[in-house]
Amino acid sequence: MMNKRMFLLMGALLIFSHLLLAQEDNIIAKKPNLLHIGFEAGVGTIFGDTDKPTMIRENQYHYYYDYNYYGSVFNFQESTLYYFGVKPEYTINKRFAVAAGLRLSISKSTLYSDRDYYLWKISETGINTHYVSIESIDQNNFFIGVPMEIRYFTRSRDSFVRHYFVFGASLMFLMASTNNVSFIFPDMNKYRNEINAQLDKPDFFQGYIHIGTGLKIGKSSRPHAYAEFFVPIMVGGGKMNSFTQTYGAAGFGINVTLRIPFYID
Repeated sequence: MMNKRMFLLMGALLIFSHLLLAQEDNIIAKKPNLLHIGFEAGVGTIFGDTDKPTMIRENQYHYYYDYNYYGSVFNFQESTLYYFGVKPEYTINKRFAVAAGLRLSISKSTLYSDRDYYLWKISETGINTHYVSIESIDQNNFFIGVPMEIRYFTRSRDSFVRHYFVFGASLMFLMASTNNVSFIFPDMNKYRNEINAQLDKPDFFQGYIHIGTGLKIGKSSRPHAYAEFFVPIMVGGGKMNSFTQTYGAAGFGINVTLRIPFYID
């Protein structure tokens, strides 16, 4: 009789324990993955109106007497932005996640002629004006920035391939800027420093918002990746480089992020 009661009691305890564990598993299953560390890399192209330096002599109607010079620069400018960084992401629920991190960016742009070269004014004394013939000016600008994003997943289920939309903003601060002038004639290299001194500096602060769409590839509980296409729109600062009016400019880009779970539910 005692053995029977003990058997029933043990059976009841086992059943009760199983129900508690099942309830705990169910609660845990409803919790999100709390934190992932993301290592990102991306490239984007931003288009804007050319901010033409006043030192450039263009082929305009008041130069009608100069039949041999047809130099000019395009009215449309593009800059290529390369970046990489670290971006932790916090999962709010099954559909929403927020992220912020630290990013290093390099902006590359070129001011080139629509013909073989353009004339750049070095100095002007009285009636004498001195020009050099330039093929192009390349500029590299280095920024450190803070990206911030909100990500919305179109399905709540954590499938292996999962679609999402993203909205974000990035703040960038200029660290350094370098120029490389390509002359038509090598003996004009001695004017390189003078031209660098005449170029306007990019603004210290830049900011843009972006919208995009992408795919999460892999389960959230294991290392996985984001692959996305986005459209950046410049909203802050004045000039990302010395040649482009970037306020209000837009473009497109791609981003790839490797995400590693820091805490797994």
